[in-house]
Amino acid sequence: MVPFVETWLLTDQAALATFFKRNFNAKVLPETDLENRTKDDVSYALRQATKDCGNGPYRHGQAHEVIEFVQPEKVKALWHGRRLFKSLSSLIDPTSKSE
Repeated sequence: MVPFVETWLLTDQAALATFFKRNFNAKVLPETDLENRTKDDVSYALRQATKDCGNGPYRHGQAHEVIEFVQPEKVKALWHGRRLFKSLSSLIDPTSKSE
């Protein structure tokens, strides 16, 4: 289960780098098994990756600022991400046959 939206931020490290800019450290971010990571693990990783950035470190509740940079295709790579987009598509167009 996705503990919170920050898990989806981890799917697009380029988006995080774009938002946090200089000194962003993607090397400390997990790249696999994202949906099974705890809230504490995800939060810690984001704080570590952004601790030396001008607009860092990452703060809980900042996801709404970062999410606009995240590519939807990256989020769809996760099971819960696909489920979200499928559910939203069916609400927007009940006749759609989204992925």
